[in-house]
Amino acid sequence: MLLKSLIGTVLLTLFFPSGALAEKKEAAAERSEAVESADQEFSLDEGLFAVEIIRECLQSFRKLTEEAQGKISKAKMKEIGNTEWDMQVLGFHNNPGTLEGTLKKQDFLIKQLQFELIKRQAKEGSAKEKDLQEARKALEASQKAFQEFKKNFHRKD
Repeated sequence: MLLKSLIGTVLLTLFFPSGALAEKKEAAAERSEAVESADQEFSLDEGLFAVEIIRECLQSFRKLTEEAQGKISKAKMKEIGNTEWDMQVLGFHNNPGTLEGTLKKQDFLIKQLQFELIKRQAKEGSAKEKDLQEARKALEASQKAFQEFKKNFHRKD
């Protein structure tokens, strides 16, 4: 856990200005303390939080690339990679969006399967009506989140 925290601090130091850094460090520390198990660490919420951090890192890299224009040779920029307009404008938008959409879709599919399982268990008498209602609510919330994402996310071409 200490190594994970140290790596997080190094990444935050590299990609965020000092004011934003303190805020990000605090949020990362709170998350590190809250993440106790693999179930929590690899949850939908943690995945979506990671996607947001990736977006912010890509935005920082984009700004850094703009600052470096004319100060670093084109050959060196090409060697560094991911400094081309299409990657920075299209890829840096589309790729995190694809990840977010995939996470939300998978969550929706899992909630569908969980609902069907609990429905079957309720029919057999091994699950309660309360369990079925909770699964239905979770399914509806997940479906709504996925539909909202699909409605609002527009790939750049």
